Amino acid sequence: MLGYKDCGANMSRYERGHRLPSLRTALALAVILDVSVSELFGGLHTQLKKHIADRVGSLISKLEQKHGSGRMPALTSQQLRWLGDHHGLKQINNFSSQ
Repeated sequence: MLGYKDCGANMSRYERGHRLPSLRTALALAVILDVSVSELFGGLHTQLKKHIADRVGSLISKLEQKHGSGRMPALTSQQLRWLGDHHGLKQINNFSSQ
């Protein structure tokens, strides 16, 4: 279904976690299996979410410490607002505790 000759060996490597497929192959597998890419790579997806949540938390702390309780430049304030809207503390704490 992928349209590749002799893809059995590669499929076996993907299934055992010895190799990651290309983006094109991953998207094709998701279509073939009728699942999302994040479902297809559940463990990796969870690891990446936690890693990004940790980095967002560090970035928020760094931005807040840099400017203390004083007046922040407009850009920093905008960055913190965006991070809060898209990666709020509740979300960060949920991923950090997993």
